[in-house]
Amino acid sequence: MRRSAYNKVSALTIGCLLWLLLATTNAGATVLQELSFDDLVAQSVFIFAGKVQSAREEQQGELVYTLVTFNVEQTFKGSAPTATIELRFIGGAANGHNVKVAGQFIPAAGARGVFFVESLDTKQINPLSGWQQGFFPLMQDASGADYLDMRQRPDLKIPGLEVDPLVGKMLAMGFSLEAIDAKVPRALLFSLDDFRAAILDRLSRSQGAAQ
Repeated sequence: MRRSAYNKVSALTIGCLLWLLLATTNAGATVLQELSFDDLVAQSVFIFAGKVQSAREEQQGELVYTLVTFNVEQTFKGSAPTATIELRFIGGAANGHNVKVAGQFIPAAGARGVFFVESLDTKQINPLSGWQQGFFPLMQDASGADYLDMRQRPDLKIPGLEVDPLVGKMLAMGFSLEAIDAKVPRALLFSLDDFRAAILDRLSRSQGAAQ
């Protein structure tokens, strides 16, 4: 469809399209399929470690998009034509026009992490696999080494990154993340190198199964 024609799509039509594409609860929160680590790796066409360089909002017809530019630091799956890529997310505010998508996640400028990209196509509501599930924040220790803070994803099973059994018991008993961290320091922190190895091992196993 030509851009000029696209821009004439009515707000009602856009609303219907989003309603069809998104399943929502009565509270308005988007219901997304919970993805396992294997799902994330398999469904992503591009996986990389990097940083959000900038984010800008742009209105096109009845919609507002947030265009996020990433600096690619390391690539784990797929390839990028340049050291920076731009991904487009539906939602944002521009020219006094505000568009919100229930459950939408748009990484903020300055955020570093490992990003699982489901599609590099611009025609996506959210190009990340499982939306926020496709973002793993990266931190740095005092020596400058990168690590992942998995305290917000304690139940995600990542082959090769084993969690102390005590942590699992404490989670099952309802202990807070703060209490777990005090009892088992750094139990849910993993090096980027180990996370990368887990991704590459999953890719190797899937390629072996396909042969």
